[in-house]
Amino acid sequence: MWRCLLAVAVAAAAGSAARAEPPQRLRIYEPMDPSGPRAAPASPVKKLFLNFCPGDCTVMPGTTDSTAVPDRSIVPTKASMLTRFSRGSTVQRLVVDCVRDVFSRFDLEIVTKDPGATPHFEVMIAGRPEQVQQDARVGGISPFNCGVEYIPNALAFVFDVWGTNVNEICATVAQELAHAFRLDHVIDASDPMTYNTYAERRQFVDAQVQCGSDCVNGKSPFELTCTGPNLQNHTCSCTGQQTQNSVKLLVGLFGAGPPTSSETICARASECPAATDICLGGRCVPGPDATGGLGTSCTEDGQCASSICASSTEGEHHCVEICRLGAGECPDGFGCLDSGNMSGVCWPGYDDGTGGFCGAGGRPGAGLVLGLGVLALVVRRRRRR
Repeated sequence: MWRCLLAVAVAAAAGSAARAEPPQRLRIYEPMDPSGPRAAPASPVKKLFLNFCPGDCTVMPGTTDSTAVPDRSIVPTKASMLTRFSRGSTVQRLVVDCVRDVFSRFDLEIVTKDPGATPHFEVMIAGRPEQVQQDARVGGISPFNCGVEYIPNALAFVFDVWGTNVNEICATVAQELAHAFRLDHVIDASDPMTYNTYAERRQFVDAQVQCGSDCVNGKSPFELTCTGPNLQNHTCSCTGQQTQNSVKLLVGLFGAGPPTSSETICARASECPAATDICLGGRCVPGPDATGGLGTSCTEDGQCASSICASSTEGEHHCVEICRLGAGECPDGFGCLDSGNMSGVCWPGYDDGTGGFCGAGGRPGAGLVLGLGVLALVVRRRRRR
C-alpha cells in the first residue's frame, strides 16, 4: 500500500484581487501497489485531456480514473458536479495554447476532446473547490504518489477561481499535472512548480533546481524541515535529494517533443453543435446571430461569449474573438485586426488583406481601441501561492 498525498495550489480572493495566504496542507491516502492491477504501463500514456466541462462534470469518489464514466477521483467525498468554465471561449483557447506551449518540449499530446476509454491524463478546469468538498481557498489539486512513476489515468483539478488570468490558470494546470508525475515544488519563480511570484509565462526549467517555496512555519506540506535564508528550501519529497530537473524528469517519462497534437475541433460551421456557431481557427464559437456572439453590440466584457468587448474611437462596441494575424480565420464581413501581443481580433467591416473579406464598405482599423481585459492577459500577472 502506498500513500497518496495531495499537493495543493491555493487561490484566495479579496474582491477581484488575490489575498496572500499560505497553501493548505491536504493529505489523502490511496492504496497504490506498484505491482498491482493499477501499476503504471511500461509505455507511458502520452495524452492529456483539458476538460473545461462544457456540460458540467460529474465526479464520483473512489480510485482515481479519468477513463471511468463518470470520472472517479480520490478528491471528492461524495458524488459531485463541477460547473462549466465560466470565463469565455477566448480565455479557454488562450489557456489551451499556453498549456501546449509549456509542454511543447515533451511528447505529450494535448487535446480538448474526451479520449473516452483511451488511457489518458485529465485536468478539469472548471467549478469551485467547494463543489468537490474542498476549502474555498484551493485553486488546484492533484493526486501525488512517490511509490509509482506516475499515477495511471490521473485526474487533477484547476478550479475556476483565477478569473481571466490565463498565465495563472496555465501554470496551475502544469503544476497539478506534474504532481501526478512525482514532481515537487521548487524555488525558481520561472518554473510552474513554484509558489513564488513571476512576471511572465512560466516554463519548466532545464536545470537542477532547489525544491521548496511552499514552507509554512519551517515545514513543507509534507512535514519536511525547511532551511535556507527564508526557510523555504527542503529536500524533494519523492527522492530525498535537494534538487530536481523538471525537464529531465518529463523527457524521461514522455520523451522529447514536439508533441503530435494537431487537434481541430471543426473545419466548417456545419460541424459545430449550435446553428448559430461559426468555425474560427478550428474552433466553434458563437457567431453574429448568437447572443453575445462575434460582432454583436456590447458595453462590457460580460455581455460577450468571448469575454472581450472591444471599442473603436468612433464609438462602436463589439464582441470580438481572438484570431491569428494573416491566417484568414475570420468569417465573411470580418477581418483580423492587430491588437498587439502578437495576436489579433476579428473586427466587423475590417479588410485584413487575406482575401476572405466579403463585407460592404470595409474600413481601416487604425481607429480601434482594444484595451479590454483578456487581451492584456499575456503580460499582466497575478500573485500565485
